[in-house]
Amino acid sequence: MNIHKRYLTLITTVFIASLSSCTQKGTLFEKPVMVPMQAGETRDFIVNGMKVIFKKVEGNQVVSAQLYLLGGSTVTSAEKAGIENFILNVAQNGSEKFSKEEVNNHLARTGAQISSSANNDYTTFSLRCLSRDFDLLWEVYTDALFNPTLDSAEVDLFRERRINSIRQAKDNPDAWLRVLSDSAFYKDTPYEVQPGGTEFSISGITLEDMFRFHSDKFVTSRMLLVIVGNLTLEGLKSKVESSFGSRTVGMYRAVKLSEPDMATSPHLKIESRELPTNYIRGQYYAPSMSSPDYQPMQIAASILRQRLFEEVRTKRGLSYAVSSTLGNLLSNYGYIYVTAKEPDTTLKVMLKEVKRIQNEPLSDKELRDKISVFTTLYYRQNESNAAQAGLLAAHEIKGGGYIRAENIVNNLKKVTPEDVLRVASKYMRNFNFIVIGDPSKIDEALFTKY
Repeated sequence: MNIHKRYLTLITTVFIASLSSCTQKGTLFEKPVMVPMQAGETRDFIVNGMKVIFKKVEGNQVVSAQLYLLGGSTVTSAEKAGIENFILNVAQNGSEKFSKEEVNNHLARTGAQISSSANNDYTTFSLRCLSRDFDLLWEVYTDALFNPTLDSAEVDLFRERRINSIRQAKDNPDAWLRVLSDSAFYKDTPYEVQPGGTEFSISGITLEDMFRFHSDKFVTSRMLLVIVGNLTLEGLKSKVESSFGSRTVGMYRAVKLSEPDMATSPHLKIESRELPTNYIRGQYYAPSMSSPDYQPMQIAASILRQRLFEEVRTKRGLSYAVSSTLGNLLSNYGYIYVTAKEPDTTLKVMLKEVKRIQNEPLSDKELRDKISVFTTLYYRQNESNAAQAGLLAAHEIKGGGYIRAENIVNNLKKVTPEDVLRVASKYMRNFNFIVIGDPSKIDEALFTKY
């Protein structure tokens, strides 16, 4: 027994000594050391239910922080449309820690910018500053996000400005055409709720509504934070944990969106106005970024735009404004657009070009040239840190994950002439036309046959 006891004591002593040595050397029970990031590298981490994507950029000293409140039109009603962007615009004018004057002074002194915007899929609250000023401005930014004072005078001022902006859009045929087109195309879907609000909704939103919405909807489960700049991962993670770690997580779940019912057959709506020309937009359902059809569809819409310009404007002089565009929403769309004094004649030319891109394969040269143009635009448009943050967020929210953003150019190069034919035939149909202008010049049969 004594031998056994002495042996057990010896083993225990050796184990404790080894444990002490390992602990001192940092090889046991110590928090793993974070591997330093390389320039251009992107990593992600989770803080309190919120995903954070960070890209380290050392080539400049600008930091772009973009917070995405997910859900967009799906998280509110038509009666309260625009409330989230309303809150974030007013939030920039004072919070619990920083008065309006202090906020403005900090921004003016550093040249920084805080802004917000909204679309059908999300609302964005953004900070752009220099890395040397990031510590201070991060406090200003996050306090505005979570602790806005929402001063009644500032609320009334923004309400007046927003209502005036909505009224002005009605007087602008192009702006109003977009509103009418989206409202008609997405009828009876969540996208029918306008993210910027309507005159009716903005007029009726109260301070109580704003504080209640802020309390209920500003939760980390519907937040995505994307930051691009010359920061350290350790320092950034500490700041995010400090600012977001104790916030309400909530129970946000994304709403599944499907093809709008209006996209299953052609439609025509005319708003009669006495104008020098007719404003025409024909909208159709299109693939989202997560679909393998998206990039072939980008090529198809761009080629069509080029051909419409040549046939409608250059050769025939029927219009100075003609286009083909692909949108970028979760429930996506594309459209053809023109202003024309002779709408029937012009549309016949445009639909002929739609049929052509659906039936005649592109030449290899035409396709390669277009891919080359897209590649150049991709690099030019993503030179800024803010643009890179937006690209990462768009792919995370709508494109199947931010990592896919790295494959854009390679995927474009894989598009074939047969892909372009296929997607053009599949999606460029059942046009929903909105016309602002002279109803007597519109052949309804022509506008609803395709």
